[in-house]
Amino acid sequence: MTRWIALKARADCPECGQPVMINGPWANMRCPSCQSKSPIAYWWPKVVENALEKGAKGRNFATKFAADTGKPVTALHYAVNRDQPPICSSCDAVLEGVDAIAAGTDGSFHCAACGAAHETFPAPKNLHPGAEQIFLGTRSSEQLAEAAQKDAKPVLFDCTNCGGNLKITSATTRILTCGYCEADLFLPQALWSALHPVKKRRAFWVRMR
Repeated sequence: MTRWIALKARADCPECGQPVMINGPWANMRCPSCQSKSPIAYWWPKVVENALEKGAKGRNFATKFAADTGKPVTALHYAVNRDQPPICSSCDAVLEGVDAIAAGTDGSFHCAACGAAHETFPAPKNLHPGAEQIFLGTRSSEQLAEAAQKDAKPVLFDCTNCGGNLKITSATTRILTCGYCEADLFLPQALWSALHPVKKRRAFWVRMR
C-alpha cells in the first residue's frame, strides 16, 4: 500500500513578520512582502518523521537559528495528514493514477474529473530518506513568485512628484525610484494590497517508499 503524507505549512518572515505560505518542500522561503530569503531546509526531515510517527496532527516548531547564516527563522506552523491520497486543488476529487506515476518523474499530470493540471517532481534529497515523489507542490518559492508575476498584469501609477507614468508589478518594491525624476516613492497601501493579496496555505503531498 502506498504511504502518503499531506502537508500544509506557513511561517512568519523573520525580517518583517508577514506570513509566508510554504507550498512545497523548499530549501528557502522568500517573503512576498519584503523579498527577504530565509533557509528552511532543516525543517523537513523532522516534519515528515513526525507525520510518520503520529499521523494527522498540527504542530509548531520553535524559533531556531539557521546554521549557514546565523539569522533567526520563526516557527513553522504546519498541519499533516498521513495516508491521505492527493486531492485535486480545483475540484477536490481524489486524483486517480498517482500511485502509478514512477519515482523520479518530472512533469505534470491531469485530474480525471475536471482536467486540471498538477505538477509532480522527485522529492529533494534532504526531505527524508523515505520520500520519493512530490505532488501538487512547487519546487521553490522562486518558482511560485515567477508564476505569480507571469499571471499578474502591471498596474499604472503616476509619480507624485513629476507625474511620470510608472508600471507597477508584484515584483516592485514598496519604496521605488521614479524612472523619470529619480524621486523615491512609497506605494500606497491599497495598491500594495492589490498586488499582494492574502494567500492561503495549499496542501502538497509526499509519496513515501
